[in-house]
Amino acid sequence: MKKVFLIDQEKFRCSLIEMTLKCEGISTFSLQSTKESFNFIEDILPDLLLIDLTTFINDNQNDNGQDFIEQLKLNPKTSNIPIVGMGSAEDLSRLQLQLKLQLQFKHFIKRPFSISQLGEEIKNILK
Repeated sequence: MKKVFLIDQEKFRCSLIEMTLKCEGISTFSLQSTKESFNFIEDILPDLLLIDLTTFINDNQNDNGQDFIEQLKLNPKTSNIPIVGMGSAEDLSRLQLQLKLQLQFKHFIKRPFSISQLGEEIKNILK
């Protein structure tokens, strides 16, 4: 069974995504902040990391978001986990330069999206 680790500060959206992915046969784990997540990711070793860009931006204002990505990429156990960002066009433009220079997101899922559309995209990325 494939595993996705979700980081999103919106608990309701986490619940919807978890239910949707469960229906697709994907196990999902979630937390609301990057700073709480690293040890869990290292223990779980998910097949994909799904990060809400708003959460990432908020965490990154205190350098936690960028530190989090660097920790993942430097750790041999987690360095190959693909990272997918989801957010609005505004979130993407706020991170555009930083993403090009420093971050290694495999894919972006733009909001607004339907929850079933998100499930299909995650399934396709995991193939």
